[in-house]
Amino acid sequence: ASGWFRLARDPRWSLVLVQTLDDVEIIRHHLRPVPVAACPYGYDPALFNPDLPPLERTIDVGCYMNLKGIPERAQLVEAAGKICRRLAYSFRFEQGLYGEDYVRLIRSTKVHLHWSENAEVPYRMYETAAFGTVFLSNPLQCGVEQLFNLGEEYLTYKMDLSDLETRLVALLENP
Repeated sequence: ASGWFRLARDPRWSLVLVQTLDDVEIIRHHLRPVPVAACPYGYDPALFNPDLPPLERTIDVGCYMNLKGIPERAQLVEAAGKICRRLAYSFRFEQGLYGEDYVRLIRSTKVHLHWSENAEVPYRMYETAAFGTVFLSNPLQCGVEQLFNLGEEYLTYKMDLSDLETRLVALLENP
């Protein structure tokens, strides 16, 4: 073994952190007995800016993602917008936001909606958790239960959106 692999196998290391859950299994195979865990990085460094203004939640439901031509994402935005208009909740959808603008919106939102196209653990989970925003998504896979507790640290809605209104009402009326 050479390079970082030899260093990583050094028994003085108590833990090796890797970016994805897939990497965990691959690296564990080669680094036994050193413990390996996933620790994905946050997407936007603006998230960690210590000079951010005080937190103020002014948006009930927000959806900040690129549609990327994915019909399910467009359907989520449309359904959430209709529900919010009917129930007099504020709703905001934005795409193509990064940096301070993106962080400002997440920080001002009570419930963040997301559609994960590959059922992966999206960066939004870490970013919303950092700001205490509720993360509501389609069901996720890829070992998310190793990182977050369903029902406590994130919530899901049904793939057909049939329970989206019920979820939003429960979250906004009984926080």
